[in-house]
Amino acid sequence: MENVNKHVSLQSFQFDQEVFDKRLKNAIFSFKSSAAALETIHEPVSLAIPKIMEMAQKGRKLSQFRSPQILNGYLLVCFEKENLDEELKRIEQEVKAQYELELEAEEERNIQLLAQQLFTQKKAKESKALQVKEEKEMASALAEAKEVFQNLKAS
Repeated sequence: MENVNKHVSLQSFQFDQEVFDKRLKNAIFSFKSSAAALETIHEPVSLAIPKIMEMAQKGRKLSQFRSPQILNGYLLVCFEKENLDEELKRIEQEVKAQYELELEAEEERNIQLLAQQLFTQKKAKESKALQVKEEKEMASALAEAKEVFQNLKAS
């Protein structure tokens, strides 16, 4: 079993814009490289070429994540979908909500850790005070016992 000294951290559950931005960037990258962000043409070459030309004339961009492929006379070409703003806003909201949930969980973990540390500290202090009291009582009892034996010897 590892002996890990856990510390309460006030910074670990505060919103960090850099952390959020990095998470959002990764989520957007994952989305844009997924099929949900792509419009795919997968047809025989003779049927696909006119559609590809039409998409190019409309200014549509080829996916930077999926290269066109020809397989058994079929052409597979992926274009980026248009108007992904709503999807990207949804992704941003989801990433933010997840990050905030993690921050709340980390705050709760820190509260529980601090409570445990304060409880342990209080118990240790009480135990030390009891030990000191018992040592004083034992010393007093020892002195009393010595006095009783001194009185018995003198009698």
